[in-house]
Amino acid sequence: MRKIHGVYPTRGNYVIWMADELGLDYESLKTGPFDGSSRTPEYLAINPSGKVPAYQEEDFSLTESYAINVYLAKNYGDGKLWVDNPQDEAHLFQWLFFAASEMDKTLVTLALQKTFVPEDKRSDKVIADCLKTLDMNLKILDGRLQGRDYLVADKFTAADLTLAAMLKYYEMSGYDFKDYPNVATWYDRCNARPSRSQKKS
Repeated sequence: MRKIHGVYPTRGNYVIWMADELGLDYESLKTGPFDGSSRTPEYLAINPSGKVPAYQEEDFSLTESYAINVYLAKNYGDGKLWVDNPQDEAHLFQWLFFAASEMDKTLVTLALQKTFVPEDKRSDKVIADCLKTLDMNLKILDGRLQGRDYLVADKFTAADLTLAAMLKYYEMSGYDFKDYPNVATWYDRCNARPSRSQKKS
């Protein structure tokens, strides 16, 4: 049985959506940073960093949400969330790397500041810096989506899924995408998929 260690709203959300989209059977283990469950000796044996998510499959284990999603999409998707053309695949990786390097940490920092840090301890400068960075990158994403339903190859792929799951942090921080109309339409389209709309989170 596959096992996914993670809990909403951690990056485990990215992997859970991927597994649901592919219709995979898995055991969801509520491992996270909020209750110490990601620091137990048992979990640290799986992922010494103590971060989530982690994925297990018999004697194989994998960490890092982007790597897990690539593995699942390429090996269990039967092409559903991947592409065959090498140039399309390069673009798919381009947008995954864009998400990981340009947006992910900033979105998580914003969500922590707006949701988990007590109001009297929040940093207005950190929040402002996050919003400035995100504005620049959301404009890039909005431009890519001009005239497109999805990011790559006119189909919903692992790039769309992972980016849309990641942008949940922006929404939960109290912001919307009204200044980025192409992103707004795409984000709603991604979240309207049956694998996502059945979820409460």
